[in-house]
Amino acid sequence: PRARRPATPAGPRAPPTTLDQEDVAGGTIPRHGFRLRLCQRNANICSRCHWMEGCIGCTIPDDDRPTVVRDGDTVAVDWHLAVLRERFRSGELGAVTRHRSVEQIAKMESSPITLEACVDAFAKKEKIP
Repeated sequence: PRARRPATPAGPRAPPTTLDQEDVAGGTIPRHGFRLRLCQRNANICSRCHWMEGCIGCTIPDDDRPTVVRDGDTVAVDWHLAVLRERFRSGELGAVTRHRSVEQIAKMESSPITLEACVDAFAKKEKIP
């Protein structure tokens, strides 16, 4: 089955993606080993379709065309089962390198902060690249 383009203001909607479809986590292995879906924050309900349709998220096609992502949308990553199985066997999923900045941020977030420092940080000018 072909990936379908999520609903856009200018175009028609494709049929819903449901859990009983073979290509949700199986079928032909996608080019990168996963598929992307547009869904709500909990990742099990589509952000485009009515909940009664049973859609788990409109599939984002693997092409060069832009996809409209609206405020409140979540992009879910559905790994193909064969790819996950192979990565578990090879130990690749357990080999995570933790960047030193992660520990620095964790230490900074767990340290107490004064009210004055909090207000200063809130009112500080933001640098946008």
